Amino acid sequence: MNSREYNALIKRYEQQIELELSNGIINYNKDGKIKKSILLSRDITDGHQRRLQAEGKTVRECAEKLANQYQKKVEHIDNTFKARTFGEVALEWYNVEIKDSGMSRGNKNNYYSDLNRHILPKLQKFDISQLKKKDYQLFLNSFAGKGISMVKKIRMTLVRIINYAMENEYMPERRINLKLPETTAIKKRKVFSSKEIALMVKAEKEYPPAYIFIAMLATGIRPCELYHIRYEDIEFKKGILYIKKSKTENGIRIIPLPDYVLSLIKHDRENLLSKGIEPIYVFHQQTNPLKPHNSSTLNRCWITTLNKMDIINGAELYRNKIINTSIPNRDEYSPYNLRHTYCTMLNNCGIGEYFKKRLMGHTLNDSITDSVYTHSTESDLIKAATPFINYIDNIFKDSLN
Repeated sequence: MNSREYNALIKRYEQQIELELSNGIINYNKDGKIKKSILLSRDITDGHQRRLQAEGKTVRECAEKLANQYQKKVEHIDNTFKARTFGEVALEWYNVEIKDSGMSRGNKNNYYSDLNRHILPKLQKFDISQLKKKDYQLFLNSFAGKGISMVKKIRMTLVRIINYAMENEYMPERRINLKLPETTAIKKRKVFSSKEIALMVKAEKEYPPAYIFIAMLATGIRPCELYHIRYEDIEFKKGILYIKKSKTENGIRIIPLPDYVLSLIKHDRENLLSKGIEPIYVFHQQTNPLKPHNSSTLNRCWITTLNKMDIINGAELYRNKIINTSIPNRDEYSPYNLRHTYCTMLNNCGIGEYFKKRLMGHTLNDSITDSVYTHSTESDLIKAATPFINYIDNIFKDSLN
């Protein structure tokens, strides 16, 4: 605390004492002294209630004693906690709690993305021991109007970093209950129409790596699951894909594959084998077939596929670049829309709720339904999914006519 702040504090205490004297809240005692106590905010202490108490013959003397006590308390807090910026602590937390944990690569990437895109740009330079609840709340309020799912994830990450900082004595222990700002409802993802599915099938004939998205459409797999799928996870004779690494425990599942998708996967593998390359991953990078896709390479592949679809549909070109798209609301489509389209098609084909959850990898939280289908077998699932398999296979085949 510099001299200017110190003198301002004395003046503030003087005004407070004089006001309480005039209102009869405090009085001079028998010794002719003023006795005054002040309860400090938890924000400037170590998280516990702290009280300043002093007495003096004059208002000035009492105010100075209170200011001296306050200064000692603040200096004690400053000397107790190791100076760290929020950014340093956040990255340490990520390396200790997230990076080497057993969670999926997709979840790790999500935490890392939230940190670098939303949290660190605004908070990384601040001394974490000096940040108060109001600072964190103002930061969270800056996301007002954004999607509720995104804001909840940011708050959860922020709270985990704060708790880590307190546990490791980078900041005082404080109660920090952060409220969510006003957010927008979750935006309903767009579903691909039959015409757009046909465009994708045609695009794959010009750009073979697009078979990835046809497979996603026919299986409902999440992008984070796609990265881990190996050829050994497919039983080609039965036409079954086994998801072994998933976002959730319920995501580990059996998915029947349409014949058209199986043929695309086989053709891609045979093409690589003819070049002397024995691939490990079903959905591999185009430039490095021995490596699985990641979020960056998948996104590039997606953009190229969309461009091919757009051009086939009649997009306006200038020097081989699209200047006027032919696909309405094109920017609202992402690989995750394929999963939502898959779910919609399951509904349209009359797939029951229990088997739909099994195929999607959703939580089975209906105890009555679970008890009825507890002993359902692989063949039961394949039988239940048959109407969808026939339906999507026909769409793929009709798209080529």
